[in-house]
Amino acid sequence: MIKALVIDDEQMARDTIELFIKKYTPDIQLIGKAGSVTEGVRLIQQTPPDILFLDINMPEKKGFAIFDEIDLSHIKVIFTTAYSEYAIKAINLSASYYLLKPISPVEFKKAVEKTLEKINQQVSDVNTIAFLKNLIGQNQPHPKQLLINIRQGYELIKTEEIMYLEGEKNYTWIHHSDKKHLVAKPLKDYEEFLDPGQFFRIHQSFLINRHFIKKIYNTKPDQVELHNNTRINISRDKKRKFIEWLER
Repeated sequence: MIKALVIDDEQMARDTIELFIKKYTPDIQLIGKAGSVTEGVRLIQQTPPDILFLDINMPEKKGFAIFDEIDLSHIKVIFTTAYSEYAIKAINLSASYYLLKPISPVEFKKAVEKTLEKINQQVSDVNTIAFLKNLIGQNQPHPKQLLINIRQGYELIKTEEIMYLEGEKNYTWIHHSDKKHLVAKPLKDYEEFLDPGQFFRIHQSFLINRHFIKKIYNTKPDQVELHNNTRINISRDKKRKFIEWLER
């Protein structure tokens, strides 16, 4: 039996998760509910859970504070939040799962299902948690690095080293240095999350880093040439805004 614990300062959120566990996940046993990080640490020390439902933003201590107080490397975390849009994007772009309050049954079942897959595959979340804690805890306006899920685990890529991102339906190719990674996230997610002063979407399928632009060609269609000699078409309706963006 998979054991679960809830840490959330809102009584309604704790009760909702308890109800959903009983109703939708008979293979999961709720072993406790805590209204604070301090209480949650005590419960985890008594009986470590397999899954932790953790609220990011609590009045006494923010949810990420728990990672400074106890080793959770063998516990899968599902974040619950009514937090800022930025935090949601950060969690979504990492390999973690979140439940946006008010929690819906559909999203609950989806997050639990994906988390159980991680448990069965014995996937570690250590790097993911460190990435999110640093990103959200410091409340950075835009990330300085991205966490990429690769076959062997995870890789941290500095955003300043990303030359361009290429959208392919619901996937994105991230091109950096002499490598590229395919990520199961749409290009739109990265456009909303990355620094708009550094990255510009010049085409429906391409988001480029201004620091790697070498030349602009007035051809048909217009094109941008990057430092690695890659040429990318500029959408006609993007050209004027693109030039204005470069002049800032």
